[in-house]
Amino acid sequence: MSEEQDKLNGGDVLIKCLLKENVKYMFGVPGGQFLNMYDAVYRWGKEAGLETILFRHEQAAAHAADAYARVTNEPGICFGTVGPGAVHLVPGVGAAWADNIPMIALVPQVKEKYRDSFTLQGGVDQQTLFKPFTKYQKSIRRVEEIPDAVQKVFREAKGGRPRPVLLEIYEDAFLGEIEEKNLPLLDPA
Repeated sequence: MSEEQDKLNGGDVLIKCLLKENVKYMFGVPGGQFLNMYDAVYRWGKEAGLETILFRHEQAAAHAADAYARVTNEPGICFGTVGPGAVHLVPGVGAAWADNIPMIALVPQVKEKYRDSFTLQGGVDQQTLFKPFTKYQKSIRRVEEIPDAVQKVFREAKGGRPRPVLLEIYEDAFLGEIEEKNLPLLDPA
């Protein structure tokens, strides 16, 4: 295996972590920041049984993740793109909050260098937006942070009183690369 094949980008790392958590379905509307994640879904997620169910509106995706969690008692995963896409997840995540349903809202954020420029629909303070109806909010800026963050959001969503959580991933983390051997990816929880 060549050195280039040993490297994983943030999308690869995220999908490997979600597979470790036995995620079978993700519900949402993709955006440009999710391209590495989608490449990873097709590279090995589909073969492992991971499906993305696409919607035409993020609110419907969040309600579908809520319904999935109610039926399976496992966290439903919903996603929407940065800014308006994340805002559209709010009604569905709020409904899950009201009924103590485990859910993970996955949203990207623009590159760090664009943080306060309001470019590419960025600039929305997504953590503050979701804070009233999520049990926990985590923002990731580097690819190395993804494995621990994914484990943490799953523990928070399912532990104690089940409720929705937010996982925000900066595009820098999606685009970053790390050698697979340097990842604590499969550490037992």
